Amino acid sequence: MQEILYCYDPLCGWCYGFSPVIERLEQDFGNQIKFTAYSGGMVTGERVSPIGQSFGYIKEALKTVESRASVQFGEPFKQLLEEGSYIYNSAPPSKALTIYKSVSNGSSVAFAHALQKWLFYDGKSLNEVQNLASIAEQHGLDAEVFTQLFEQDKYQQKTWEEFAFVQKIGVQGFPTLLFRDGQKLYLLSRGYQIYEVLEGSIKQILDGRVV
Repeated sequence: MQEILYCYDPLCGWCYGFSPVIERLEQDFGNQIKFTAYSGGMVTGERVSPIGQSFGYIKEALKTVESRASVQFGEPFKQLLEEGSYIYNSAPPSKALTIYKSVSNGSSVAFAHALQKWLFYDGKSLNEVQNLASIAEQHGLDAEVFTQLFEQDKYQQKTWEEFAFVQKIGVQGFPTLLFRDGQKLYLLSRGYQIYEVLEGSIKQILDGRVV
């Protein structure tokens, strides 16, 4: 099986900046090769904390991402950052992605971006199941069904297994883009990369020349 693995985290600002690139790549090449988003578990366990504890770092990083990736973080998110009490936790939105991939044939890349837009542009919480259900409903899932699935322990377990898988394949930061050909994995990019570079790499793959 050939697949492009998009290893990201819902709370990764650089992933938000990378979203237009990966969505364009899937739009242009998705009919030739499978694209799948994988959650990395960037903020879990002891790292879960109020966003205000990372205020200085995040505030400066936003400027860099906006400048390099030509994306905008919404004023509601910037206000959320200023207020500081919002709890940063990768687990709930990552679980939402796990459920979406399990029950939908839609684009996991698009759903991953929708989660990030909800937080980074709209400034809304990704910790409440009703909010995650609203996003799922916008992507074709019944909100009530999603909520019932969210309460099932097996999807939490599958999410932790996905975190472990991303770590096992050597991903050390987000976003990371990999190409899988059978059992072999090839690194396409680590960190933000422009569309044109990745377009060339994927064309080489499709031409039978693994990068």
